Amino acid sequence: MSRVWCGFRSLVSGPGLQRGSAGYSLVEVLVAMAILSLALLPLFSAFLVGARNIYSTGPYVEANSLLRQAVEEIKATPFQVLTAGDYTHDNYAGSSFTLKYTVSDVTAMPDRQGKIAMKKISLSLERGGQVYARAEFTVYRTRI
Repeated sequence: MSRVWCGFRSLVSGPGLQRGSAGYSLVEVLVAMAILSLALLPLFSAFLVGARNIYSTGPYVEANSLLRQAVEEIKATPFQVLTAGDYTHDNYAGSSFTLKYTVSDVTAMPDRQGKIAMKKISLSLERGGQVYARAEFTVYRTRI
């Protein structure tokens, strides 16, 4: 009898391979995929939580940046111009935040002539009734 060459059979029963062990069964592949998906599920969940946290902190980052800007503007204002009172600026610096600040005279420490030498400033940035950032600082009158 003569043998007929079959290309598929020669691949399956090539050198170093035993008959019937040419690859993985479908069940083995499905089990491996299930194990891999269970291992990657917490990692995917961590990415979702991280993305949600980054998105939710956006307004706070913007508010802190605007608050620093407001503090620098007030610090640059001459001492005599800062009069005691409550102030409100809607849509501060083109944003959707409202800047509220209070200037109060500190009378506990007057200078040698009895004049006010310190002022306390309290700031807050709000949007929709929620406070996103707060700051308090004191300015002093200096001699030039």
